[in-house]
Formats: sequence, structure tokens, C-alpha cells
Amino acid sequence: LPTLRCKFVQFIVFYACTKKPEVYPKLFVSSLMSLHLQENADSMRRSLAVLYLGSFVARFDVMPIELVQQVLESLLHWAVNSARSVKPEYSM
Repeated sequence: LPTLRCKFVQFIVFYACTKKPEVYPKLFVSSLMSLHLQENADSMRRSLAVLYLGSFVARFDVMPIELVQQVLESLLHWAVNSARSVKPEYSM
């Protein structure tokens, strides 16, 4: 994910995904999701994976709606589980 002095990586990925929209977007999304869900991975890489994922899902307009739904469901499930695992500091 980290790129050195390259501002246009996302456009290369977008271009590649347009060549086979039935295959490449799913591969890209699944690799980003697996990186995000790796608890032993560097937190910066995990955060970048989610940022790339959100940007890609929001902007890649030929992505199948089923894939968009899968991504949103997975991220929501992760967010709910993370929120449940946090113990409140203060209790009333």
C-alpha cells in the first residue's frame, strides 16, 4: 500500500479494474479486506487499506452492487464487533 512519491496509484488500479470489471475489482477488494482484518498487521497499513477500500467502492461506478453490499456489510460487522469489545472508561 505505501507508495513512494506516487500520487496516481489509484488511477492505475482503476484502469486495470476497468479491463475486467467482473474479476479485478473483486480481487482488489478482497485483498484490501484481508489486509484490514489482519490483527497482527501494522495499524497504518490496516488504516490505509480501509481508506483505499472506501475510496474505491465510492468511486468505481461499474462495481457490481452485490460487491458494494458485501464490503459495507463486512465493514459494519467489524465496526460493531470493535465497538462491543471496547470497555467503557466510566460507568454511570
